[in-house]
Amino acid sequence: MAVLEVPQLEVVLRELEHNGSRFTVTMGFYPDGRPGEVFTHGIRSGSNLDALLADACVVVSCLIQHGVEPYEIADSMGLKRPAGALVSNVTADSPAASAGIKAGDLILSVDGQDVDDPNAFDYRFGTKPLGGSARLGILRGGREQTTTVSLRSAPATPRDEIVIRSRSPFSGVKIANLSPALAEELQLQNVDKGVAIVDVDTGSYASNLGFQRGDVIEEVNGEQISKTRDLERLAGTPNRSWRIIIVRNGQKRSITNVGFRVA
Repeated sequence: MAVLEVPQLEVVLRELEHNGSRFTVTMGFYPDGRPGEVFTHGIRSGSNLDALLADACVVVSCLIQHGVEPYEIADSMGLKRPAGALVSNVTADSPAASAGIKAGDLILSVDGQDVDDPNAFDYRFGTKPLGGSARLGILRGGREQTTTVSLRSAPATPRDEIVIRSRSPFSGVKIANLSPALAEELQLQNVDKGVAIVDVDTGSYASNLGFQRGDVIEEVNGEQISKTRDLERLAGTPNRSWRIIIVRNGQKRSITNVGFRVA
């Protein structure tokens, strides 16, 4: 009997906004970088937009799986070819946040110079001197607009690394406060709150539960985690059950009733 081997797709998530509705686009890429599938979720089930997006994703997925290039699809619809740098998340109190930039915005230009891809944005924006400002052209909800961003250093956030030792599902994790530098170090996506796991002790309870370096813990038992001391305090509180929300690879996951009981 023949066995069909299905290539493993690398998944990329992007949050977008259209006419006030926020949703997530999931894109699957083959190992050689070719796009494979497109899905959306987060739209109210049964709505007209939900139905339209679902049908569009099926059509686009079929086309690209049969060798049609994304730019050919855009050209056939009279759309501009894909370009720009998509904003995956915005750090609170950062220059970008102060300028009103939101996750899902597509940056098209920096001071009038076109941005073809994220690398072009990094170069154009990164070579601007601190102390001034830059005018960004962005696309939001299908409409182009401009905003001015102050060129100043990102807010300094102490890492305040802590290793959780108390008897809890987090026993054995080393955590740190979120910051732009840490987000870049761990290649975090779609996170603007919580604390990041920077290490997990081998053989620890947290390791056995599957916690990994790069996981971001956002919420524990209904309480939002803003800094490492928050998680340290909650981990030291006896509980019969735990409800934990984490972000892994840009996607939220919920862990409920992990079966740990503190004596």
